[in-house]
Amino acid sequence: MENPKITILSTFAKDRLIDEMGNLIREQNGGPALYLRQALKNEKIPFSLKTGPKMEVEILITRNGEFGKVPRKLKSQKIQFYRIKTPFLLISSVLDEFDLANLFTFKGKVFLDIQGYVRNGKDFGI
Repeated sequence: MENPKITILSTFAKDRLIDEMGNLIREQNGGPALYLRQALKNEKIPFSLKTGPKMEVEILITRNGEFGKVPRKLKSQKIQFYRIKTPFLLISSVLDEFDLANLFTFKGKVFLDIQGYVRNGKDFGI
């Protein structure tokens, strides 16, 4: 898009929805990058989307809710935040797939969705 004001650093996923017996209900596209891209396009907000490899997420569907896990964790990617020139940066991950060690070198405002960085990922749950 022309003149992006915000850079999104996020991840696409292939969601595998599973019932309580372990049966596959269906597979679908997912991940925070999918939903953020859709929302910003709908609002006609110019953005630049930067993503890493697509991740696989298993989502257990129960009467008590949905619980996700990531069967294969990816190595955290090093990001050169100083190269991002938009005034705003939105980071929304599945797990901790983006290394935030150099985040301080970004010269704008950061909006960090912390859920991916506190998620266990190994077991069904938060």
